[in-house]
Amino acid sequence: MGCRPSKQAEENKRRRRLSVANVGSDEADLPDVDNPNLEEMSGTILAMEHADVLAFEKAATAGGRRYSYGSVTDPDLHRKPSRGNKASKLKSEGTEMQTKDIAAEGIGVTCWKGQKPESPNQDSFVCIRFEESLRLYGVFDGHGKQGHHVSNYVKENLPKIVLGDPTYKTDPAGCLKTSFKKMQHALRTAEARGLFDCKRSGSTCTFGLHFVEEKKFVVAHVGDSRCVVSSVMENGARTEELTLDHRPEIDAERKRIEAGGGLVRFDGAFNHRVYSRKREISGPGLNMSRAFGDFHGHDHAGLSCEPDVKEYDIGPNDKYLLMCSDGVWEFMKSEQGVDVAHSCNDCLTASAKLAELAWQQWRHFDPCTVDDITAVVVDLQIVQKTARDAIAAKAAKEQAAPVTEDPVLTTNDESEKVSLEGAGPLV
Repeated sequence: MGCRPSKQAEENKRRRRLSVANVGSDEADLPDVDNPNLEEMSGTILAMEHADVLAFEKAATAGGRRYSYGSVTDPDLHRKPSRGNKASKLKSEGTEMQTKDIAAEGIGVTCWKGQKPESPNQDSFVCIRFEESLRLYGVFDGHGKQGHHVSNYVKENLPKIVLGDPTYKTDPAGCLKTSFKKMQHALRTAEARGLFDCKRSGSTCTFGLHFVEEKKFVVAHVGDSRCVVSSVMENGARTEELTLDHRPEIDAERKRIEAGGGLVRFDGAFNHRVYSRKREISGPGLNMSRAFGDFHGHDHAGLSCEPDVKEYDIGPNDKYLLMCSDGVWEFMKSEQGVDVAHSCNDCLTASAKLAELAWQQWRHFDPCTVDDITAVVVDLQIVQKTARDAIAAKAAKEQAAPVTEDPVLTTNDESEKVSLEGAGPLV
């Protein structure tokens, strides 16, 4: 007579849908890594961590609108209830804004904690606006015991690394590739300073630069937080995937992993996972082939933080940009996600509906386990219209303004008169 699997065994099998397999504790020490840049970079990284992202691009139009909207680690951590929205913060300059105003800017975000009682919500997100010229969007899905710290750190600092490199305008693809490498180095220094442990914890990253006036979007990613763009066509919505999930079973990924000392195994349930050939290295057991953090996997199993980069020209028919963690995509095809978004009247409703459908699909598969779910939906047409309207209003204001002579600094000595034009702010 056959033996029926226990309920616990079935639950463990189903939980293998999650990113990291159970590979033991995080107590093993990370071997020394020969990286002479770490000490040199540490001062710069400390300054970066304390910088305000909105302080970048100060050459932009004075008085223009800019804001930063992103997640923050829930203060109640794992005690946060399932389906609870992750805590967020909004900082704006040039205008008074509240979180509810973000949707009017063409951005809808839903970030729910999954049904994982032992873990906090490890997803993070960020949306940043610099006047009418530039927007940045990012989704970060943490994994491992410290994954929420890793995703939050990358969310906070990757935009600063990118904006601190002037080539992001002239060579955005090259800038993003360099910035991802710098981000991994920054995580090394953060762990060395004791901020968190990255040996078996890490994060995906899907990060995009939206050059609004140029109608160009450049996205870089590691991991499986997918980015999709939709277009309105006569016969319905068209779907284009801008990222390809980094899976270890892909031939090119497997070859790199094996060349780096790793191997790829099927877990007997749903995923191929990455392990080190060294017996003394436990894991990492990761079901993706690229990620931030995960130092054991990078040093001993061929993981990579080098992103794939895609440049996309935004056309007049393009409607929604969907950037979602794999909590959305695990049971949903890209085309289905686009159809859901197009069935809604606004981007915020679309993000919430995507999260709700993803939740239902997880629960149908397993009533006990749901991954964290993050859906960022950008209405490209609203973003473009908002920029056009702001530029037109600025031009009308400048045209109506009376013409005045250049102001001067007046002193008792006529020779010390200085034109203020181009002199910068006075303190």
